[in-house]
Amino acid sequence: METVRKQKSVIYKRVEFSPTSKVLETLLKDALENLDRPSKRRQVDSDTTYVIGTVKNVSNMLCGSLLSYEPGSDIAFVIEDDYANEYPIEQLSPGSVVTDGGEEKRREVLQSALYFGVWGNHMVIIQSQALKSRQLENHLTWLLSQEELLEDNEILSLSDEPTPSAREQIENLQPKTVEVGTPFRTKSGTEKGPDGEDVATFNLSEQIQSLLSAFLSDDVISSLKLKDSLEDSNLEATLRLRYKRKTTKSGHAALDDITRAIRHAEPEDTRIITSTGTIISGNNLKLTGKVSVDTVNGIVDAPDAFKQLHDWLASKIEEGSVT
Repeated sequence: METVRKQKSVIYKRVEFSPTSKVLETLLKDALENLDRPSKRRQVDSDTTYVIGTVKNVSNMLCGSLLSYEPGSDIAFVIEDDYANEYPIEQLSPGSVVTDGGEEKRREVLQSALYFGVWGNHMVIIQSQALKSRQLENHLTWLLSQEELLEDNEILSLSDEPTPSAREQIENLQPKTVEVGTPFRTKSGTEKGPDGEDVATFNLSEQIQSLLSAFLSDDVISSLKLKDSLEDSNLEATLRLRYKRKTTKSGHAALDDITRAIRHAEPEDTRIITSTGTIISGNNLKLTGKVSVDTVNGIVDAPDAFKQLHDWLASKIEEGSVT
């Protein structure tokens, strides 16, 4: 086994409950105490299973790993052969494992893993490409609802915390416009053209499909033939919100409203324009950082990740970036 230390991105989230006021750490401890084994707390969403696989207490901070996988899925391999005319693809089914005691356990293909730590209503996360704060928020909502620790009308939000400089700018300058942009399409793959050549295919992004559906019927969207017309373009849609607040309204509260609303948007796709024309980019609206963690054969070492999350949060509290 090879252990390598790698840099990972950390993002801070402020936990909020609406319309009530609760503490996530306390609720989560209660839920995990009752659901004391992962097999008791599996969430099945379509073909994907989400589960908190590991739970640890690190210096009074509750830490865990959120795992996602598709039960029964196979692993695909490309067979490299320097003398072959083509590279074949082989599949391997994980199957089951029988222990020395005769107990059968299932081996599933891990899709992705996310690591988090929660102290009070402070949340720190090491995300992955497939598992981000949106999935963690959804899973925690499901988990607490299963244990009846959330009422039907209660909403759990993992909101962003702006950098100290961004918060100071917003509190001193009136926010006037919020812009959230997203690409019109994503390159999804290739298909064979009329002459047998590979042709790139494009699909509308999920955000754009949702946005268009809110204003146009499916028939109108279909008639636009956007997938055909956008093949060689690089368009994106931008949702622009004019933020009209009285000058007596607290800039602090205004920023909280904004960051809660755009908490799952990508940093590069968001910006706030103040009354003076100052532009605050999305990167400054999210408190992030870097930590170095041990990885074993490419897999994050969970205990070390939890320690690094704890130390990073402690440093942000000490310097006053988080209160």
